[in-house]
This record gives sequence, C-alpha cells and structure tokens, in this order.
Amino acid sequence: MKEPSEKKAKMRLKPVVKASEFVRFGFKPCRGLPKSAGSYYLCVKNGHRVMFVDSKHFTESGWPIKDARIHKNPNCKFSDKRTATEIECELVVNGLLEEVKE
Repeated sequence: MKEPSEKKAKMRLKPVVKASEFVRFGFKPCRGLPKSAGSYYLCVKNGHRVMFVDSKHFTESGWPIKDARIHKNPNCKFSDKRTATEIECELVVNGLLEEVKE
C-alpha cells in the first residue's frame, strides 16, 4: 500500500529592502547593465557560487562560464570567503531577505 504523497512547500528568499542596501554586505553593481537596473552580485569563492539581487529577486547559482555581469575568474579580488549559506543567513538575520513559501 502506498502512502499518500505530501507536497513540500518550496522556500525561496526575497529582498525586503532596496537592492542598493546589499552593498553594505559586499555586493557590487552588475557589469554591462545600466545603473537604473539596480542589479548587484556577490562572488562566493567558497563553493564557486554567485549571488544576484535586484529589487524583486534574489538568486544564488553556480559560477557560470560566460556571464557578462560578473568576473570570469572565481578567485577575483571581490570574492567573499564565507559560504553562500552563511551569507544568506546573515542577510536574513539583518532583515535584508525574507523566506517566502511557493
């Protein structure tokens, strides 16, 4: 007999402040985009991850091979030594991000 499948709610993070507030935590303006786009990124050396934020979205992904918005080399001088999870937790604790159920 099969057990009923339970739907697990997916959680994602959403910014609750202007994207420019993320500069205090090391985020840099995205390259190749107009400043009016208000998009910022943070290189995460530990785990080769990159985080993007704008006024409505927060994403974290693997370091892309070709992305004009960021540096090509994960060992760039702007990289952060913390893990992506540590940074996300710090941003939630400091009120920049909130968890949203989907």
